[in-house]
Amino acid sequence: MGTFGASCRIDSYGDFTDEVARLYAEDEAYVDKVETMGTHMDGSATDSLWNIVHAVGEQGEVPNVCSVVRFKVIPAELKAGMAMAVEMVDFFHSIHGAPMTASMSMWGEASAIGIIGGYDSVQAFEEGSRAVQAEGSFFDRLEANAMGIPGSNMHGVMRRIV
Repeated sequence: MGTFGASCRIDSYGDFTDEVARLYAEDEAYVDKVETMGTHMDGSATDSLWNIVHAVGEQGEVPNVCSVVRFKVIPAELKAGMAMAVEMVDFFHSIHGAPMTASMSMWGEASAIGIIGGYDSVQAFEEGSRAVQAEGSFFDRLEANAMGIPGSNMHGVMRRIV
């Protein structure tokens, strides 16, 4: 509780930043909304940009619910970490069929890897999670691919409210 996430999927970061700069220069209502949002935060926002490396399932519509797993590795583990994330994304999708992505932070979180699943509802997320664990090999897969910086894992579920 007390945490929120804002996310968007874009084709070009350059085009995105150009549009944000235009909004700041030309749209006072946009600037007012951004400033109002800041009054609801205890501190500075954490910002990052992620490159989707692998995707399975239909990625068209913005999902109502996202599961998010992020972890950091030492730079020497980045290749193996991405391979593990791709393997897990394929595994999760094979069990519950939800669209999944494996991504890597381009800036904001050094040597960070992310796995995101998209679901129609929190119930669908819960059912998918139970199905993955019931399959039997989930914990063995984690153990076989143990890596990452201790304490860097972040797990969350985000529900779309707009």
